[in-house]
Amino acid sequence: MVEVGDTTGMKGLDRRVRAEGEAVANEQDRPRIRQSLALGYRPLAYEETAEQRVAGDPIDTREEAEATNLAAVIGHMPQARFLIYVGYSHATKVPLIDEAGQHTHLWMAGRLQQKTGIDPLTIDQTGLGETNSTLASRTLRDVVLATNLARSVILFGAGKPLSFGRYRDHVDLQVIHPATHVVHGRPDWLLAVGRHPVPPDPKLIPSTGRVLAQAFLANEGADAIPVDEVVLEAGAPRWLMLPDQPVRIVVSGSTSLP
Repeated sequence: MVEVGDTTGMKGLDRRVRAEGEAVANEQDRPRIRQSLALGYRPLAYEETAEQRVAGDPIDTREEAEATNLAAVIGHMPQARFLIYVGYSHATKVPLIDEAGQHTHLWMAGRLQQKTGIDPLTIDQTGLGETNSTLASRTLRDVVLATNLARSVILFGAGKPLSFGRYRDHVDLQVIHPATHVVHGRPDWLLAVGRHPVPPDPKLIPSTGRVLAQAFLANEGADAIPVDEVVLEAGAPRWLMLPDQPVRIVVSGSTSLP
């Protein structure tokens, strides 16, 4: 069962605790989650539960469970608007085709459409991403980036959005993001989510070895997820990327400080 608005373990919507899961602990997800909560989004659990795991193909059982859980929430809140943040193929609405030309699994978005009658707007951000491994997708991305791309774009043809690669005709929109650049040893996309670079206290940089410096919001407890963290070592300048809020810095690791 999906519990609408379940915030067990969150200890308030303005903070995230360590026990809350992999996505919350991921550096790329923390700013996004905090911003979403600040905008008024309510988190909802829809992942497959232990009770829903049954014999059979693990992909099919998981996709079916996720779609079932989401359909239950939508049925409970029919006037609400939902942002479902997923990875890779979960956003496809029709079965993918394998190398043999055969249709494979129907993923979560397609199952959700079947269960609710709602045609969800699906957006892929990976097919033309920096880590894509296919030559055709990398070539197309390079052509677009050669235009000095300064912001994320969606490609159109004949007035309609285009999609390419594995997810061609399987998602509604496909986004190309600008290339990531390194600023003070950190990815510049952190600046786009409201962070600003702050040099670490020289006293924290070890003369040998390395330490992990973690920044926590000053008003959060010891069980909170850090708002930023960085490995500090001699000769490798890396700055913290911090929000415009008071923070406290916690350093751990085996090292010799100057």
